[in-house]
Amino acid sequence: MAQHLVRSAVYSVLTLLLALVACENPTGPSGTTPVPAKIQNLSIEQVGTDVVLSWDEPSDADYDHVYIWYTGTTAAIEIQRGTTTATVSGLPPRTYEYTFWVRTVDGEGNRSEAAEIRIVVTAIPRVSAPSLTPTPGTYTEPQTVTIATVTEGAVIFYRIGGEGQWIEYSGPIVVNESVTIQCYAVCEGMANSTITAGEYDLWHLLQLETPYVADNGLTVTLQRFLVTEKTGSYQYTIWYDEENQTTDQAIDEGFFKLYYKDEPGGLPQYGFFSKLYPGDKLSRIYTFEELKTKPASIIEYHSSNFFSESPLLDSLKWEVSVPEGTE
Repeated sequence: MAQHLVRSAVYSVLTLLLALVACENPTGPSGTTPVPAKIQNLSIEQVGTDVVLSWDEPSDADYDHVYIWYTGTTAAIEIQRGTTTATVSGLPPRTYEYTFWVRTVDGEGNRSEAAEIRIVVTAIPRVSAPSLTPTPGTYTEPQTVTIATVTEGAVIFYRIGGEGQWIEYSGPIVVNESVTIQCYAVCEGMANSTITAGEYDLWHLLQLETPYVADNGLTVTLQRFLVTEKTGSYQYTIWYDEENQTTDQAIDEGFFKLYYKDEPGGLPQYGFFSKLYPGDKLSRIYTFEELKTKPASIIEYHSSNFFSESPLLDSLKWEVSVPEGTE
């Protein structure tokens, strides 16, 4: 008798738990809120380098949107009610079979069973990446840059500085300041090319015996520059003035630095440096010396170039000619 009562009690508890679970999960077969109906007539096709899906929406009044997943992805694509197509771009240019899953979702977030479809995406040739002429690099005069691709019939797009809208290329680009040019090419029936990026550093070289305001606020005049040839080295001697033409600033002297022609880095200026007060002016002479195997091309003045590997954008720069002008 006692054993029968225990069994009855356990059965009653299990029945109660099942009833509670059913109440908390109304989207099941016996729930009060049915799961959304699946989409119908799901189809898929490859269009160029894209995959396009289309379907018929369910007639459920509370149908809200669909979620789309495909092989290799974890984040779903959400398409709102009223739109019955989706274009998937950016698939790798290879022949590969993809599976796509589409679930409908109602206003309360309940999801339908997945509609599934497969497609073998065929590899499509990619447009050749465009090239920039002249080669990106450092120049001392404005450059006229052309962009070309070897893919016949391709259209090239470019932009300056890595931001903003892409512009269809129609002719040479005049570069008269330091810029980065990005470009890519497209052609019907082919995958877009990769992006080519080129950085053009345009150095505005200065004149001797002409005063210029440096980044630290001092007025700097490189009066004379002399290259002296020795047995295995060059000596580079500079005569220069620094003047504080401000009315209310005390300014620390900057530094000259000699940059190598064929490798990064250079020779920084060592020695005497002081603070110039309004109206102060200093005239100095300094000599650099380096092996002939490491000729210089640029001499620069700046407030913080001691550790720099290449000339700074906001520095004062003068050209170094070697071996011309040696004695």
